[in-house]
Amino acid sequence: MPWIMLSMVSLPFVVLVWLLITAASDHLQHFRRLQQIVDVFVAGQAVLAPMESMAAYGPVHILIGDAEFNQLFASARDDVPDALDRFQKTLSEVGDPATSDYAEMLQADWRAINMTTSTSATMDPYDAVRRLIERVYRSMTSLIYFLEIDAGDDIHVSELLMLTVEDMQTARADAGALHALTLFVARRDGYVGSADAERLELAWTGLQSDLQGLQRRLSSLNSRGLEPQVAQSFQQSLDAMREYLDFVDGPSSTG
Repeated sequence: MPWIMLSMVSLPFVVLVWLLITAASDHLQHFRRLQQIVDVFVAGQAVLAPMESMAAYGPVHILIGDAEFNQLFASARDDVPDALDRFQKTLSEVGDPATSDYAEMLQADWRAINMTTSTSATMDPYDAVRRLIERVYRSMTSLIYFLEIDAGDDIHVSELLMLTVEDMQTARADAGALHALTLFVARRDGYVGSADAERLELAWTGLQSDLQGLQRRLSSLNSRGLEPQVAQSFQQSLDAMREYLDFVDGPSSTG
């Protein structure tokens, strides 16, 4: 099987998110409160990465029981608890009671998630993890409103962080769904049911639209003075995802 099928196709997005967070951090060296919020975003990415792997490998792991993907799924699952503990700790350090409560609810949701029972719907395992991922994103999004937004055309830290939890979240969700489905189809010798074909088309066209939107955001940021190194890496991440779309070759490739 080609390496691109085994690797996390959302990796360019992960790299880009880290890049944006680092760029945001550069603006916050003298502001402890704001740095704490950036720290939450860093810890959040460490939770999201293994969860996204679990979501992508879940359908093959649960519905097919492929040995290779069983191991990949288990490795990703084992990485979550420690990362979630660190995320809870950074949330609590922000000092807002609501965020601390949210962190505790995330821990409860993680303990309650059921990733062992077979279901008839291909994407149920993916969606189960995705719901938890969305809660992680919501906890990060709520913190952005602590940031004051400066007037003017300068790029503000809140804009970079919001990009990671809005546009980037949507793109990563579509990429993850596309990855989960293509892996599942590949392990079923190319057979695609009608429901899976519809979901596959939605994910493929959705990711294509996401990339177009992110390209426009990049152009806007460039016009307002985005650091050249950040802009270059941003473009490379978008190009890498377009290569993945070309590899999948759209919904028609499934026949």
